[in-house]
Amino acid sequence: MSKIKSIFRKAWIAFTNPGQDDRVEILIKAIGKELTEKKTEFNLERVVESVECNERDVAAATKVYYERLLSHYWSKGVPPEEKRNLLVYLAKKLRLSGPEVDKMNKSAASIYFGVKMGLFLEDGVITDNELLELENISSAVGLSVSHFVQIHLMKEGLALLRGLFANAVEDGYLEPKVWDNLVHSASRLGLSEAHLQTAILPLAMDFTNHVLADAKCDNKFSIKQIKYLKWILDTFYFDEWYADDLKSTIKSLKDARKQEKLERDRVQKEILELETIKSGNLPTLDRPVGVNLKSGELLYIFETAIATFVSRKSGGSIPVEHHGQLMLTDYRLIFDSPTKSFMVPYRSIISWRATKDSVTVKVANKPEISFSITTCEEKYLSEKFHSILAMQSRTMTRRVEGGIDRSIPQDVRNRVWQVYGGKCAQCGSRDYLEFDHIIPVAKGGSNSEQNVQLLCRKCNLSKSDKI
Repeated sequence: MSKIKSIFRKAWIAFTNPGQDDRVEILIKAIGKELTEKKTEFNLERVVESVECNERDVAAATKVYYERLLSHYWSKGVPPEEKRNLLVYLAKKLRLSGPEVDKMNKSAASIYFGVKMGLFLEDGVITDNELLELENISSAVGLSVSHFVQIHLMKEGLALLRGLFANAVEDGYLEPKVWDNLVHSASRLGLSEAHLQTAILPLAMDFTNHVLADAKCDNKFSIKQIKYLKWILDTFYFDEWYADDLKSTIKSLKDARKQEKLERDRVQKEILELETIKSGNLPTLDRPVGVNLKSGELLYIFETAIATFVSRKSGGSIPVEHHGQLMLTDYRLIFDSPTKSFMVPYRSIISWRATKDSVTVKVANKPEISFSITTCEEKYLSEKFHSILAMQSRTMTRRVEGGIDRSIPQDVRNRVWQVYGGKCAQCGSRDYLEFDHIIPVAKGGSNSEQNVQLLCRKCNLSKSDKI
């Protein structure tokens, strides 16, 4: 933005302070004197005869004199009608051609129009009053604002809008309202949205890569991020290959979000189930056919299992297995098998251990018995067994585990994006960018900007393979 405005200012200075050689300057002064003294009786031939000059000097002097007067008038704003009439009269007296005068008039108006346009676009919005001022400038040379911009300032107008877009997306987020303002301002200048889209396309793609890298950071996707990416896809005129790739990415993010929700719901359900179990409120099972339980006895677990004993004989210790059904009720462990059936009251157990698919108990003066679940549909064997014994002994325990925070803060991601210029730190690619911990969090790495870099998917996978 400031660069474009600087160009207009330099053009204005050059226009209002042209350099000329000595002969031409003498002739210019003579023309000015003649006009001051003779006014409507001004005669160019009389001036030429009084000064040593040639035809090229005359052509240069008349043009420069007209341009200087033109710039003087425009330096005070749009010249009023009487000043414009005076310029018409002077152009005839100086024998300037119509096309040459028209070109000089429009050049002066273009520079003034450009300066004003740069000022009005600083906030990204051209107001009604600002548009009216631009219309006054363009109408002074017989054009509308849209025609004036399209004929004389198309390149400069798009450059100003492109600068505004670059400033708007610098922090990795573009407010939809800001974009709407840019489109509206472009329209008021006679520039179509297609013109604007073409001008900002490379910036829009770089901005989208930034947004994608943010969305994929640590595989945490919010509905808001996915909706924002969809807005980007619907808003910008991307090339077909890039739009298709973005659609595919959005779909994968939606799928991942859906899977994440399912997993979160599953975990929440398990947490609730575990909390219920640990509180002693265990769900009970209906009594299976053929199983005899005491009146009022509650059945918590019924699974196919292998019971393993250690038989001590003269030849040594020999493990013996029995295939049957393991049952855990509210006050005893029951094992039923064609080869060996028995029950163990919980109060007689002096030590035990349990996993997700096995239970091992030790009873005083008896060998240790292990039960391995063969077709385990019970997810909480260990937790239920622990809770059953806790209820028997009137105790309850609970363990809480913490996790490692791998989330990179938004401000850190913005600074890292700026440092690497939206490119892979290793190969310079702008596609499929991801934020990467230089030292993995699991190995003590932090989420600070010193430990975060931008890598494309290929380089990130290559790095992972080496860790």
